[in-house]
Amino acid sequence: MKVKIDIRETIPVHRSHIVTEQGEDGCLVLAYPRFPYRWLNKLFPMLSTLIHVPLEKYGSEIWKQIDGQRSVEEIAVCIASLFPDEKDIKNRAVAYIQQLHHDKLIWLKTLNSKL
Repeated sequence: MKVKIDIRETIPVHRSHIVTEQGEDGCLVLAYPRFPYRWLNKLFPMLSTLIHVPLEKYGSEIWKQIDGQRSVEEIAVCIASLFPDEKDIKNRAVAYIQQLHHDKLIWLKTLNSKL
C-alpha cells in the first residue's frame, strides 16, 4: 500500500553531484555532469561536460534555504518573509521545490526514507 506524503512535511536535500556557482547577475547557477560516466565525454567532445541551470532570484533564495534540516514548509515560510509583496509566494516556493525534485536536483527525505 502506497502512503501519501505531504511534501510540506519533507526535508529537501541537495544531490551530491550538484555544484553551485555564482552567476554574473548575482543569482545562482547549478552545474552537474552531462553524462553519468566520464568516458562518455570522449565520445561527445563537442558537448560541454557540464550542464548549467541558471536560477532566478526566487529559485536562488530557495536553493540557499535548502540545508537538509528545514522542511519544505519552513523554507516556504522563510521565502514568504523574504518576499512579502509577492502573491502566493509560499505555494510557489513549494511548487518550485517539487520541480527541483522532479528534475532530480534534490531529494526529499522523510523521517524514515528518501523519495
